[in-house]
Amino acid sequence: ASYIIVDPKGSLYGQYKRYLRRKGYCVQKLNFTDPRDSETLTYNFFSYIHNDQDILKIAHMMVHANYTETVSFKMDPFWDDASELLLAAIISFLYHHMPAKHRTLQNMLSMLQMCQIDDDLGAGINALDTVFNSIKDENREDFSYRSYMRFRQAAGRTLKGILITLSSKLAVFDTEDLRGFFREDTVDIARIGRRKTALFVIVSDTDRAMDTMANLFFTQAINVICHAADARYDNR
Repeated sequence: ASYIIVDPKGSLYGQYKRYLRRKGYCVQKLNFTDPRDSETLTYNFFSYIHNDQDILKIAHMMVHANYTETVSFKMDPFWDDASELLLAAIISFLYHHMPAKHRTLQNMLSMLQMCQIDDDLGAGINALDTVFNSIKDENREDFSYRSYMRFRQAAGRTLKGILITLSSKLAVFDTEDLRGFFREDTVDIARIGRRKTALFVIVSDTDRAMDTMANLFFTQAINVICHAADARYDNR
């Protein structure tokens, strides 16, 4: 059997890696606390998107998983819901219209920065408008385009508020180290089900900043491994 082990301090990896290797396991780690770790694998959530429903789930998790929000301070849900529309549109565009090598967190953040609202009416055409308008003539029913237009119909001041809301939620991932960590997928979740593997997932027990991406990884891992097991004739 293979294992995915939550390792809050990274101590379990050091304690058990030699033992597990002697038992024939491929021992690996995915370090969400230190992306510069020379031993860590890297993770790209785009590698596990298969349909528009997956895109909606990812957008929802990245927008709504706010671990710094307290009970005493809650924003109007409109801002999160509208931010989710914009994020889903961007992820969908990268997934459906860009080569695999361009489907990265860095490019997702770069596309968000292309959306600049310069006036209170929001009537001007910005760089992101141009990107989505380029696919309008091909297919007005395109999921990416429809999602973006739902976001774009708001007034200028409202659009600015949505952009600020989404940018603030994703700002924690916009560092050079994390852009590298999320660029390429070397963890290959499906391989865990095919090969005797012990994957230690290192997360912080004090800093919640990376919980969103860690939880997204666990969600995708469960889906991928269960799907692979269901596809086998013996369900193993």
